[in-house]
Amino acid sequence: MKKQNVRTLSLIVSTFTYLLVGAAIFDVLESETEKRRKEALDDRKKNWVTCELKNMYQTQISKIKIVQN
Repeated sequence: MKKQNVRTLSLIVSTFTYLLVGAAIFDVLESETEKRRKEALDDRKKNWVTCELKNMYQTQISKIKIVQN
């Protein structure tokens, strides 16, 4: 194999290894934060849906009372 080909292959392998190690480290560092953010977002979504359903119910009750009067 030519010397230039060996260098090129070494560079490609080194870069790929560097990217994989960096991705693994990033995953370890950020996974807990991502989990907490997802839980917080899910809680906010649940609370919003509950609040919207209550508002819709109250609106319908108000409309029924208006029609009955």
